[in-house]
Amino acid sequence: MGLLGAVTPPGKGREILHLRIDAKMALASLLTRATFSDDTREARRASKMVQIRLSECTGLLLS
Repeated sequence: MGLLGAVTPPGKGREILHLRIDAKMALASLLTRATFSDDTREARRASKMVQIRLSECTGLLLS
């Protein structure tokens, strides 16, 4: 059993899975915009948001 499985309340597995999928899709969208946007300002904003979101996730894991 992984960490997420160990801390998931009974009956909340589907909800947690949904949140994980949403988060992965949002990050993929940001990464796509950061990498492929023709608008350099938009690419920089998306890149900065990727850094912020990954830092938030890292902070949650390490706290």
